[in-house]
Amino acid sequence: MDYLANNKVGEAEFDSPLRMSPPQCQPGSQRGTIDLIRTFILHPSRQRSGLVWVHGRAGVGKSASLHTLAGELQGELAATFFFPKTGICESRRVFLTVAHQLAVRYPPYRSYLDDCMRMDPAFLDKTSETLIQTLFITPTFYNMFPIDPNHRHVIIIDGLDSQGSRQQQSKFLGLVCRYILDHPASPFVWIISSRPEERLRVKFSEIEKLHLGYKEIELDPNSEQACEDVKRYLRDGFKRIRDHFPDATPSGPWPACDQLLKVASVSSGFFPFACATLDFVGQSTLGGPVSRLNHVLTLLDNPESTAVLPASDLFHPLDTLYSPIMSEIPPTELPCAAELTQFNPDSPFSFGRTQ
Repeated sequence: MDYLANNKVGEAEFDSPLRMSPPQCQPGSQRGTIDLIRTFILHPSRQRSGLVWVHGRAGVGKSASLHTLAGELQGELAATFFFPKTGICESRRVFLTVAHQLAVRYPPYRSYLDDCMRMDPAFLDKTSETLIQTLFITPTFYNMFPIDPNHRHVIIIDGLDSQGSRQQQSKFLGLVCRYILDHPASPFVWIISSRPEERLRVKFSEIEKLHLGYKEIELDPNSEQACEDVKRYLRDGFKRIRDHFPDATPSGPWPACDQLLKVASVSSGFFPFACATLDFVGQSTLGGPVSRLNHVLTLLDNPESTAVLPASDLFHPLDTLYSPIMSEIPPTELPCAAELTQFNPDSPFSFGRTQ
């Protein structure tokens, strides 16, 4: 256990205090997605291992959905790994982190690991290919995990596309898929989220063809649910701003219905723009909330600002919003800010964009 504790990625566990401001669903948001996953996991007819692939573009709520799901699963949750936003985690660190959580949860599995470490102190100092054999396949064969046809144990892996190189991502997914296919009676349901990259889709399609316990869930920012979730998020956010600045906002309804709908329409189901708008409007400096919201609305109504990038680009609204924010930085501090944010001062709509 000491080796696992010293080599795990502490901030990867969903309830770790090391996770800085983990994304969470607003009350009532992403319910359709969460309930769909829960139904798949807990369905009475489920007597096999399973795999759920949750995919969608950046900012559509994958991490928030899985974080909320992890908090709701309670007894069904076996382990989680939320890839940190910074730093590279190789496959073996993921397996060691998951194994540590399983060892805490299942005493027979913990005893198995302790016995193996006594016989071979370097038992866990192996490659990821060896670790999935020793940490998952062998314990499954010897029933180290409780098997109950009516009770599944969930392992959540969030942000697979954040794991190091593409080769590492494909390798990790290949090992997990092979484990699921070779051991259909294992008690685990794996939930893995990522962006919908084609190389990952090919890997997932292999298990879809061969395994009955597979489900694919797409988070579409243009779906009715996503748009309603963002509208609810904006409505609640503006209410918090109004409550925080009672003397700087109108006593009547604010923002006006058409103003809220304008921001919600531009956001579509894309949370980062809605979040950035609320952060910008809620700043206590450089004018009050009313003037700052009006500034945002003016930008959104400016044809020049809406013609720079294709409308299909979800990050286009963020470019439109952040460009004036960057323009407020004093010229003497702009070079430092540009280096920190990857902002190109010569292209007023390039803030924060990575290819």
